[in-house]
Amino acid sequence: LMDGLTAKVFRTYNASVTMQQELSKFDEKDSTVEEKVLFFNNCSVQVAVLCNHQRTVSKTHATQMEKIDEQIQEIKDEIKELHSHIKALKNGSDPKPRKSGKEGEEKKPFSTKVD
Repeated sequence: LMDGLTAKVFRTYNASVTMQQELSKFDEKDSTVEEKVLFFNNCSVQVAVLCNHQRTVSKTHATQMEKIDEQIQEIKDEIKELHSHIKALKNGSDPKPRKSGKEGEEKKPFSTKVD
């Protein structure tokens, strides 16, 4: 074995060699910038797979997912509200007034016309 050959040095060497091999497969004649960038990114992914690089979950992932879930639920609730509003208009009765939003904010009223 070689003196000074640490795991880090070996991984870096291995990644560099792999990247060079992947890049040498590209024929850049008549290639657009977008095609070159795409090819480079794909080579980089191949090297990352070789080195077992994985993205970690961000610290705010759980909060972001909760926020998205809340938005999905709000949209589902609004769809239900719209369906009942349309049904009431088609039946000729007065639709129920809109429910208040989060933190009591007023929501824009729905139309009173049905096409």
